Parts: sequence; C-alpha cells; structure tokens
Amino acid sequence: MSKSVKSTKKEVQKRFIFSDKHFILLLAGIITIIYSRTFFFDLVYCDDHEIIINLFSRIEHFGNFFSELFKGYMTTDYYRPLINISFLIDAQLGGQNPSIYHISNVFFHFIFCLLLYYFLNKLKFDKTISALGALLFAVHPLMLNSVAWIVGRNDMLCGIFMLLSFIFLLKQYDNPEKVNFRNIFFHSVFFLMALLSKETAIVLPLLLVSYILLIKNEKLLNKQNYFLAASWLLSISVFGFLRSISLLGKPAYNNGFYLLENIRIFPEFIAKFFMPLKIEVLATYSNLNTYTGIGLIIILAILFFKYRKESTSNFVFSLIWFVIFLAPGLFVQNTDVHDWNEYLECRAYFASIGLILPILSILDSYKVKITERNNLLWSGLILLLFSGLTFAYSSNYKNSEAFYEKAVSDNPSKARFHLVLSQIYYKQSRWDMTEKELIAATIANPKYSYYTYALASFYYDRQRLDESLRYGKKALALDSSSVTVYNFLVYTLLGMNQYNEAKLYCLKGLEKVKDEKLKLSFFLMKIYLKTDSLTEAEKIALSLKSSGNYINHVSDAFNGKAMSFIKEEKSELALDMLNFAVSVDSSNVKALNNLFVFYFQKIPDYKKAYHVALLLARKGIYIKKKDMDFLTEKNKTKKSE
Repeated sequence: MSKSVKSTKKEVQKRFIFSDKHFILLLAGIITIIYSRTFFFDLVYCDDHEIIINLFSRIEHFGNFFSELFKGYMTTDYYRPLINISFLIDAQLGGQNPSIYHISNVFFHFIFCLLLYYFLNKLKFDKTISALGALLFAVHPLMLNSVAWIVGRNDMLCGIFMLLSFIFLLKQYDNPEKVNFRNIFFHSVFFLMALLSKETAIVLPLLLVSYILLIKNEKLLNKQNYFLAASWLLSISVFGFLRSISLLGKPAYNNGFYLLENIRIFPEFIAKFFMPLKIEVLATYSNLNTYTGIGLIIILAILFFKYRKESTSNFVFSLIWFVIFLAPGLFVQNTDVHDWNEYLECRAYFASIGLILPILSILDSYKVKITERNNLLWSGLILLLFSGLTFAYSSNYKNSEAFYEKAVSDNPSKARFHLVLSQIYYKQSRWDMTEKELIAATIANPKYSYYTYALASFYYDRQRLDESLRYGKKALALDSSSVTVYNFLVYTLLGMNQYNEAKLYCLKGLEKVKDEKLKLSFFLMKIYLKTDSLTEAEKIALSLKSSGNYINHVSDAFNGKAMSFIKEEKSELALDMLNFAVSVDSSNVKALNNLFVFYFQKIPDYKKAYHVALLLARKGIYIKKKDMDFLTEKNKTKKSE
C-alpha cells in the first residue's frame, strides 16, 4: 500500500473517530446496551414506592403541575420541585408502570454524559480524550446507583443543570473582555434549576470561583465577575424565597456536624472509583474500602508530585471539585444510621468528575494519543470491564427482593436490612426465609426491642404462640415502656386464655406507659369481663366512653358477654350486659336486636320491646310486621288501662 493511500486511510479513520455524530450514536448505543434491562425492572421499595405508589395522587394528574412546584420532595423538608415535576411527567406517560421511570433515568444519564463530552471539549481537552472521559463516566459502575435506582435521578438532574450552568460560564469566558448578558442569564437560570433539583448545588459558585482563580488565572474583582456574583445571589435568593412559601414535610436526616462519622466518605468513593469491585445498593462504611481508598490517596499523591508538569492548578481544581460536592453530606446522617445505610453512592455522581479530570489532564499533558493501537486497546479493555461490571451489578435493582438481598449480603450487620427483607419474604409466603431474616435482625441489633417484637409478631401470625410469648417478653425486657409490646403480650395471652397473666401485664403497662394507654384499658376491661369482674369492667367502659374511644368495641364486648350469660342461662346478668351495651353505644344494631329478642321472647316486657323496636327502625332495621302490630296493640291496651 502506498504512503499516500495509507495517509488517506488514516485521515478517514481520524474523521470517523472525531465525528460528534458518531460519538453521540456510540454513547447512546453503549448506555442503552448496559442499562437496557433496567427498562423492565420493578420498584425496589426504597423511596421509589413512596413516589409511585403511596404519593401517586400527587403526580397522577398533570393539573398538579403548579402545586408540585410548591411542595416538598416526597414527605421530607427537601425542596426539589423539578424532581417532583420529572416524576409527574413520567406518570402522565406511564402511570405507575416502573418502566417509564427507569427509561427516563437512563435518558437523563445519556444527556449528562453528552453534556460532559461537550463540557470537556470546552475545557480544551482533545476530542478523543473528552470522548474517553464521557465514556468512562457513562459505563462506570459507581454511577449505577443514580441510574438504576429511580430516585437516584436527583443527582442526575441536578448535575445536568450544573453542567449547563458551568458551560455558559465557559462561554462567557470565551470573550472575557465583554460581558455577554445572554450567557450570564442562562448561567443563572441553570444554576437556579440545579438548586430546584437538589440543594447541594448551592456549592457550585465555590467551584466556579476556583475555576476562575486556578484555571483562568483571572482576578475576582472585575466587572464580569460582579455580574456573575450578582446572578448567583439572585438565584439563591429566588430558591430561598420559593422554599419559604412551600409546603414542606419532616426532616429526612439528622442535621448537624458529623465530620468524624462521615469523613470516610472520601476514601470510600476513591476506592470505589478506581477499584469498583464493592458497589453497593445501600452503602455502608467498610474497612476494606476505607483503607483501600487511603492507600490510593497516598499513591496518587506520590504520582502527582513525581510526574506533575505544569498542571498543579488543574489537579487542585479537580480536588476541589471532588471534595466540594461531597462536603454537604458531612452535615447529615440517617436517623437510624446504625441499622440502615450510612451514605448513598448516587452522591458521587457529579463529584466523580473531579476524579476523571486529573486522569484526562495527565493524558493531555503527556500528549497521549488515544487512537494509537495500544492506547485504544487499553482504553477499550477498561471501558469493556467497567461496562461488564455495571451490567452485572444492575441486576441488584431488578426488584425489592434482589435489592435487599444485596444490601444484606453487603452488610449483614445492619438489622433493618434483614427486617425489610423479611417483610418481602413474608409477602411471598416464604415462612422459613422470613424467620431466618427476623432472627438475623435480632442478632444484628440485640438491644433494640422492635426487632425482637417483630419476630414475636411473626410467631403469633404462624400460631407458634409459645415462641411468640417468649420473644414478646424478651422485647419487653429490652424496653419496659413500650406500649406496643404490652398490647401485643396482653393480646397474645388473651388468645391463650391466660387471663391472670394478661391482667398483670395490663396493670404493669398502665403503670409504666406514659401515653396511649387506651388500648391497654380496653384489654383490661375485656379481662374483667372474661373473669366476671363486671363492676370493674363497667367502670373502665364508662371511662372509655367519656374519652370517645373504642365505643363500638366496648359495646360489642358487653354484647358478647351477654350472649355468654344467655348460654349459661343467667338471664338477669345477660339483660344487664345488653342494657349496658346499648347505653354505651345506642347505635349498636347487634346489641339492640339481642335486647329486643330478650324482651320479646325471654322475659316478655312488651313496652320495652316496643321501645327497642322503634330504636331499630331508626337504624333501618324493621322487625316482622305481625310482631310490630302485636306490640303496638299491647302498648295501646296498656295505655287504655
């Protein structure tokens, strides 16, 4: 082959590799292949069900569009209206079908990666290096949590708008001598949209300042930057105002300074970025990842000082990027962090660009040609490896069972992981697996009574009453003020006809528990009825009636006791119980009907039977016409006499 022909072939190959159109198709194809099976995934029942099932009425109708602009994210105090709107749009397209939500997430990921490619080009990276950076981000397993988990879109949408905002700042700096108000306007608008997607975007101006100082080497005090600062202040002010007039829920996390607890997030993410072998669905701190990350930090620092050229500012900027977008997480902690996840991998979505940039800077500094055979081979192998890992790990988001089985596998010391998995198995009627996970929960956290109580409840449901009672007592020993456990024990003992012991727990519970004593009082009333302590039972019943609670149940209980007395042929006591049942709840049709039968047949008192018949008629219950005619005639006769 002649030299000119070879040259022509290289030129054609070069044009193909650098074609934006071909890159977009390649990017779309790779992302679709890796994430295509998520299109058919179900919900994992970790926050996604809150939006798509429990709160679906909020997003079901497009007419809720404007109201969702002024509501909190799910039931939290986070103000993320654009996330709400994204779910609302999905709901119009697919209702409660999870597929549309998954497809939207993959689409958002594609848009972000496309913008990242354009952004890297704007940073003056070689196009092949920019393409490599965007592809690396697209296939990296650490991004899986954001893409495959429906609610992970918070970070993707926020990232899309932050990148757009940054891009318009770069456009402004294409001609720094002239203030382009169009660029500043869109820069500000996209910054506001990022804030309306996730509040962590508030640190974006700090990154932009570091870019101006470190990369552009510009002075901060100039006309252009005054307008930029004013636009940031305006966007933040608008966000603050909108949040202040919106209807928000309860805090989702404990807020405070949790630096010592959360500082591990930095080495953890570094380890997962460079060695993504332990990717989790609900991330918890692991010594392996932490120490690996620390080791990698040391190695990277040595390599930086040994091989750096004139790119110190680039590395500092990248470090700031990585740290600054993880920093907000230092100030929050899960309310049940000891039994649940300690951080979320989706938080690394935008921060990870800070780890990609130094890699690209090194390649750029050493003029590495990605298109050369060896470099292309190594790049392809890395992308293929990461693609394979991401594709394999995505199965963990297939449904709730796969999701929580992975959570338990990753960290079996988290009791709530076991509890939720047990609930999934319970719905599937997999009793052995339910019991196994509940026992694991009690082992993981033996000091928290709720897990022991959950096991006791399971045994009661399976009618293993002795085990139910034993674990119920264990739960009470762990928390002697738990009204839930007292109620459970008393209910279980009543079912076992152990009235004396049930009475003891009732009295103890009424003494120990500060609030919510009504159910225990009702149980005690039932125990008194069962043991024929009628006076005590009536006292409690009147107390419950005056409080307006359990009125129907109290009346039914006395009606039931009356039926027992009738079977025992204790007519006077039965009549007392029926009259008392009606006095507690005059709308109790069963008690009224039994009282009518009693007065009409058992101990004939036609005047009272007539009165009860009238009460029944008011409830729409009519006795036989001949019986009513008989009672009417009897009452006329008595009046005439």
